[in-house]
Amino acid sequence: MSRRTGESLRRTEAEIAAEKAATLGRAGERLEEALRVAHAALARLDAASAGPRSAASALPTTSTRASGRPASA
Repeated sequence: MSRRTGESLRRTEAEIAAEKAATLGRAGERLEEALRVAHAALARLDAASAGPRSAASALPTTSTRASGRPASA
């Protein structure tokens, strides 16, 4: 293989590698966007299945005695 042919081959291979990297990058960006959309949809479904509860009712509660006082009291 001549020097010129080898150089041309290396440039072509470098160009192919750059195109592959760019294609994979775009595919990764599309995948990340799809995951963001899926997470948002899941959050909406979770919120809808929770019903009309207030944000405070979603917080953990302390256990109480039958008297209504905290168990630690």
